[in-house]
Amino acid sequence: MKLWKILLVSALGGGCLILFFHKVDWAGVGRSAERIPLVYPVLFALGIFLSYLIRAWRWGILLRPYGESEFKNRYNSIVIGYLVTYLLPGRLGEVARPAYLARKENTKLASALATVVFERLVDAWLILTLLALSLGFLFRGGSPGLTHLRSAALWGTGILFAGLVFVLLCRVPAFLNLVERGLRRISRALPGAAREKTVQTVLSFLSALLPRLNRKQTLFYGFGTILLWTLIIGQYWLLSLAFAGMQLGMSKAVIYFAVVFFSSAVPTPGMAGSLDLASRFALTVLFGVEEQTAIAYTILFHFLLLAVTFVLGALVGWREGWSFSRIRMLGKES
Repeated sequence: MKLWKILLVSALGGGCLILFFHKVDWAGVGRSAERIPLVYPVLFALGIFLSYLIRAWRWGILLRPYGESEFKNRYNSIVIGYLVTYLLPGRLGEVARPAYLARKENTKLASALATVVFERLVDAWLILTLLALSLGFLFRGGSPGLTHLRSAALWGTGILFAGLVFVLLCRVPAFLNLVERGLRRISRALPGAAREKTVQTVLSFLSALLPRLNRKQTLFYGFGTILLWTLIIGQYWLLSLAFAGMQLGMSKAVIYFAVVFFSSAVPTPGMAGSLDLASRFALTVLFGVEEQTAIAYTILFHFLLLAVTFVLGALVGWREGWSFSRIRMLGKES
């Protein structure tokens, strides 16, 4: 990653952290945190581990058309991918995950990367759909910010749905031919030597972007996706029960999690700043939670996300003979 990009991302994360910690009453935060029963953080940490297992199982369904892959290798790839994302700026873990699997198995990097992109499209569409439903049907009224959030969710759901339809249409030969003709026209702006290679690379990626699953595999993948996000959103709702005055309810938990989910796309190392500021905003502005409680909750779940992933990453590195420096190098290469 170039120096100016690192500086830009660092400045963005630093600015968000400054806003997050602005006028914090640390005594109040401490009082909110000291009354937390230990069982809630433990269950949240266990949920992180279970979510990685479900992700590894679900990913195997997408990879099956390209050949068999071992569950252990998929799980290790996912843990290392998240570890790279938390260590380095730029969301490089999304590329490090398929890169690691391609090294361990006879899997093409382009095919593995395409499955990761497809996963992200489906996940983002599902979260946006749940957000729109929660705002439109399950949760009415509230602050003016919820009205703007509802509009953004509807627009985002429509755009992502259009993207999924485009991916589906790429399975139709006639439509793919139209895309190829369009790509060849656009590629005229490139140097002659790069035109054909660029067109073929894009076409190969689009062809691999939609896994060729049968009906049974599609149903299992849909079930795995619903199970995964039910578990994750349930984690955040359950952890909120540990804080006095923060019983969100499932509809509010969906809205809160959606805000946090999309804020994690900001490419700061470990989602520092962006995730925290979005969490504080959602809890205090949208749902009227006290500042000290919102900050204590955010610090706790963010710490657990990082700590559990680092512990799991250390275990994977120990079993595979990888060090943290080697994992960082994988991220930089990605």
